[in-house]
Amino acid sequence: MFFAKATYAELRQGYTKRNGFIFTALTDPANVHDAIVVHVLQSAGCITPQLPHSSRSFAEHLALIQSEGLEKAIVISDEIGWLSQCPSLQFLWVIPSDSAADGFDFSPLYYMPCVKWLRCQTAYGIAGKLHGEIDYGKVPGLRCLYVSHTKYEYGFANALDLQSLNLCAYQGNDLADVIGGESLDWLSLTQGKIHSLNGLHKAKSLKSLSLCYQRNLTDISALVNVKSTLFQLCLDHCSHITDFSALSALSALEYLELQGNSILPNLSFLCNMPNLKVFNLGMDVSDGDLSLCMNVPYVTCKNRRHFNLRDAELPKQLCSVQDDHGVELWRRC
Repeated sequence: MFFAKATYAELRQGYTKRNGFIFTALTDPANVHDAIVVHVLQSAGCITPQLPHSSRSFAEHLALIQSEGLEKAIVISDEIGWLSQCPSLQFLWVIPSDSAADGFDFSPLYYMPCVKWLRCQTAYGIAGKLHGEIDYGKVPGLRCLYVSHTKYEYGFANALDLQSLNLCAYQGNDLADVIGGESLDWLSLTQGKIHSLNGLHKAKSLKSLSLCYQRNLTDISALVNVKSTLFQLCLDHCSHITDFSALSALSALEYLELQGNSILPNLSFLCNMPNLKVFNLGMDVSDGDLSLCMNVPYVTCKNRRHFNLRDAELPKQLCSVQDDHGVELWRRC
């Protein structure tokens, strides 16, 4: 089945209707609605995402997936034992319906070796009081994974083929129990309780690291362990970091984003980043000297009274052709 880019109206509503079936975007590019939405029962609903029911029966959804070899699906259901009838599915977001019983069984996913992109909603029902558990180490072949509730979703460090991991509200103190296989090259952590990046040395192929709202994070010295592979780094509102000296070791960086209320002493680390192409600066700089930014092709900053350059004076030569470093678009989580 061919999927064209969604129209403006379809993008606004978040889905496309095709012959009575509902499709939406599951991965990038977000303007292509190529994931079928399967409400197994017409009464099956969930808090998020808010997507309409199709006019087709469950049997018709099953037949379409099988006949067209569809690869992407958002499944809202009381149970997922039927997924074994859909071996073509490789990208899955599994959401228990509001009518599902406590202890939702995700184990059918353990027998689907073709699934390479997975997101499971393990807290569901009214106020998320019902829970199901899944051990991602038992899902063969996973390459990209979204984890929202680490109390009920575990084993991701044992998924040895995993390349991309998006982890939310992780409760550990560091990354020692996050990183397993050496194939992990794309890591994003949002919120959580980590204090340091210890354990990062196990990610020998890491290319991109995003740390957002890690309010307990103080020590980023372990960044030196990925200095030769890391090309993209985002530190967003990690307000307790005071020592940024590790940035000077990241000579392979091409994209750097620093946001939040932390204060950088200066931008001397830019001298050691000869490959830097994009620098998004949202933090304050104590000495106010942005002159080193003039050596970077594209720079944005938040204007501050003591800065010696304003955003409009900084380089804006954004390269139209960007090296993806072998990271497929669909797994840039």
